[in-house]
Parts: sequence; C-alpha cells; structure tokens
Amino acid sequence: MLVVLVMLATAAVHIALISGQRKLDRLDVEISAARRVQESLRRSETELKSPAEVQRIATEQLGMVPAAPPQLVSPRPVLIGVLPIAAPPGGEGK
Repeated sequence: MLVVLVMLATAAVHIALISGQRKLDRLDVEISAARRVQESLRRSETELKSPAEVQRIATEQLGMVPAAPPQLVSPRPVLIGVLPIAAPPGGEGK
C-alpha cells in the first residue's frame, strides 16, 4: 500500500513538473517575441530620430517648409499723441 502511495505521489510531482515546464516554455516563447518587438521598436526609434528623417516627415507628411532666413528689423520710434508741458515752478508764465 505504501509503495502505491509513493508511486502516486511521484506521478503527481512529475505531472506538476511537466505542467510547470510547459508554462516556462510558453513564457520563453513570449519573452523571445517581446524581445524581437522591442528590438524592432528601437531600430524604428533610431531611424525616426535622425535629422534627415525628421525633415522628410515634416515636409512630406506635415506639409512644412524650411524657414526663411532671419531678417534684421530696425525699430523706429513712433510718437503717439502729444506730451503735456509742465508749468514752470512758481506760477504760470510771467
């Protein structure tokens, strides 16, 4: 009787090990797939960060154009209205 119980316990442990190994194998496959996706995304990120690619997307997809060269603008003072003239100290004009 004891031998049968030991054999049943051993079989149960083996079944648990096989089930656990299947889970590990499935997780290994998922990890490998996730790593491939991550590597692909890293390559895409590197390509998209390049200045040439940024410019291509800006012009082709977004319709942007290069900026015109900067121009210097000289400010001109503009007088708006009339400034009041203060009366001299000591009363009004003599």
